[in-house]
Amino acid sequence: MMNKILATKLAKEETITYGDLKEILRQARKYITDWNRTGCSNPTFSKGACFNIFAKSVREQKDDRIDRLGLLSRNILREFGEFSKFGDRKLPRKQKYTGKVHHEEPIEIDF
Repeated sequence: MMNKILATKLAKEETITYGDLKEILRQARKYITDWNRTGCSNPTFSKGACFNIFAKSVREQKDDRIDRLGLLSRNILREFGEFSKFGDRKLPRKQKYTGKVHHEEPIEIDF
């Protein structure tokens, strides 16, 4: 599973072809053992149902139409991104605030 923001960024900025998407799906089919888990791209579907939808969409494509490729690649990266060549990429994390925090005890109220 890949972060939604990172998957969207990769789908827009990287050159991803249908061949890449087919390879991601091949790797996912090979290494995923629990297909009953909830999918992250659509929580009402299992990983198996998401896989079937994505595999059918990729199989039916004859050309690299950019309009469908962007959304499809984002969803496939989001669901099965750990099996892609981008699987090791992470978003930079914000530094946690380590300064002093102002605290006051709550006051008594009587209304």
